[in-house]
Amino acid sequence: MICVIVALAIVSIHAYALIAFLEIGLKISTLPVVSLGIGIGVDYGIYIYGRSKDHLDAGESFAVAYKKTLVTVGAGIVLTGITLATSVATWLPASLKLPADMGAIWFLCFSST
Repeated sequence: MICVIVALAIVSIHAYALIAFLEIGLKISTLPVVSLGIGIGVDYGIYIYGRSKDHLDAGESFAVAYKKTLVTVGAGIVLTGITLATSVATWLPASLKLPADMGAIWFLCFSST
């Protein structure tokens, strides 16, 4: 649980730092997008934690449990993360300000997690 919370804190700090750096500002339109992007990353952490806990409860060492977790759940998480990051990256060159800003925020959230 601590690992998931630490990851959430790090991604939140990165997202809000990016908002400040790009001078986007925290508005009604940006807050839900930031929350959703961070939430997806936290979901990844929960998947990894859940599968690791199953392996640890079965009596496996931490190293073996983590390796098995990354082999099973990790592949799906990486594929989903790459797919989301690639699709959101297409928003970056948008001529409209909101999609371009949201693409930058989400790309950071997906690549940080």
